[in-house]
Amino acid sequence: MPVPSLAVVRVNWTSTATDGTTFQVYANKQLAWYGTDLQAEFPWPAAATTYAVGTVASGEGSTDFSFSLPAQPPQGKARLNWYGGRYLATDLQAFRIYGESTPGGGISYGAPLATVPAQVGPLPLDGLGNGGFGAGGFGLAQMAYTWTSAVVPISGTWNYAITAVNAAGNESSVALIAVAVIRPPTPPKPNSNGKRLTYTYNASTRKVTLNWNANA
Repeated sequence: MPVPSLAVVRVNWTSTATDGTTFQVYANKQLAWYGTDLQAEFPWPAAATTYAVGTVASGEGSTDFSFSLPAQPPQGKARLNWYGGRYLATDLQAFRIYGESTPGGGISYGAPLATVPAQVGPLPLDGLGNGGFGAGGFGLAQMAYTWTSAVVPISGTWNYAITAVNAAGNESSVALIAVAVIRPPTPPKPNSNGKRLTYTYNASTRKVTLNWNANA
C-alpha cells in the first residue's frame, strides 16, 4: 500500500527473491523506478495512481515491460467488451446498452445509456473458426466492441444489458453483465477562499496542523 510521507509516496514490498534481485516499479503502467531495495519513493501524484512491482533479470532494470502488465480498469467507470457479427442478424445495425441508476436497483429499459453502431469486420468468410468450418471467427464480419461508462456516483456492483438492433429497430434478447466498480473518493470541498487544504503552524510546539473540509 502506498504510504504518504510528507510530499512523497513510499511503496514497500516483501519478496522471497535472492538478495541483489532487481525490482521494477510501474506507476500507472509507466516505468518509474528500478533497483535492488524493497522500497521506493515517488513525488506525491496529482491523480489516482496504481503502482505495480515486479522482478526482472540482471541488466534489465531500465527495460520497459509495461506491455506485459494487466490492463488497468478505468477509475470509477464500467467497461463492457463483447463480440458482434452478422450471424446475429443479416441486417444488424447497432447495439444498445442499458443500465441502472443505483447498484442493484434494477436495469431501466426506458432509454439506452448508449447506442454503439455495428461495423463490418475484417474477416471475409463465415465459419466457426479457422479450419474445417472456415475462417471467419463466429460469423461473417465478426467484430470486437467496447464501451466505457461515465464515472458512477458510488462504488458497487452495477448491472448492464446489451441488445442487438436490426434495421427495423427490433431488439434481440438481452445479454446481462454485472460489473464491480470502485469509485475514487471525491476531493475535499473548497473552503471560502477556494482552497481544499490549509495549515497552521505553532512555533512553540513546532507542529503543523492540516485543515480540510469533508468530501464535496
